Amino acid sequence: MAVRLYVILARAAPMAVVFRRGPSARVLLLKWRTDTDTFEEGQWLGGRIYERRGDLTPNGNYLVYFAAKYKTPMATWTAVSRPPWLTAVALWPKGDAWGGGGLWDDERILQVNHRPTQMKLGEGFTIPKRIRVSTPIREGYGEGEDFPIWGARLHRDGWTCTSPGESKEQRLNAKLWMIFDPPMVWEKPRPGAPKTKLRMIIRGLSERGGPWYATDHEVVSPGVTRALPGTSWADWDRNGDLLYAEGGGIFRFRLGKDEAAKKLVDLSGSAFVNRRSPGWAREWFARG
Repeated sequence: MAVRLYVILARAAPMAVVFRRGPSARVLLLKWRTDTDTFEEGQWLGGRIYERRGDLTPNGNYLVYFAAKYKTPMATWTAVSRPPWLTAVALWPKGDAWGGGGLWDDERILQVNHRPTQMKLGEGFTIPKRIRVSTPIREGYGEGEDFPIWGARLHRDGWTCTSPGESKEQRLNAKLWMIFDPPMVWEKPRPGAPKTKLRMIIRGLSERGGPWYATDHEVVSPGVTRALPGTSWADWDRNGDLLYAEGGGIFRFRLGKDEAAKKLVDLSGSAFVNRRSPGWAREWFARG
């Protein structure tokens, strides 16, 4: 069974969420303390989460995510939850897979990636007065797929698109349904050492027997390139360490200090557990 991992780092706290997908219709959410490299398993969803359309508040306390089951009574929806739990404290039914998810401007301002006509809260949900919710006032929001919302988060978090790529659809039995030739490339400088850059290289979409995004990463320093083929996610920790996901594992590499990357956790064997969220995770401001 193939395991896909994707991570969103909080931008002002040593916290992250990990989406662990596998089988394809089951997703587990975990909370990762990046200062201690401890992981806490939360809830599983029997469905699909479009992880690249999600976002964390700067302190990592709230997650906005877009999910789908493609069945009645709710085909798709955007929700706010308290990691590592998926139980919604706010929920907007959507019905289709265009747009969805959102961006946190700060701890109290959320842009929901829906069309204005799809901003009705689900029954029984309310938004506290201290939280402000809006739709992004930008072209294409609420209508695309992972882009433009993913691109907006990447730009905000210090990535630069150095090559938009050129897409070319392939024959039906090709290894990749869509290739990017040249590939799509994003770069992010290392904290404290901006001449060293992390590159995300997207070669194509819908790899047969593989992930939706055919992605590699590499670290480029003056005169040195470290390739990270087949990595589904990578980013810099705030201290300059390289973090990345490969297969079912998450790794940390201290450039110039370690000879090899350290595997922090192996999630390849995680099995479904029907966990009920605690009471604090079902309220906006209850203490955990």
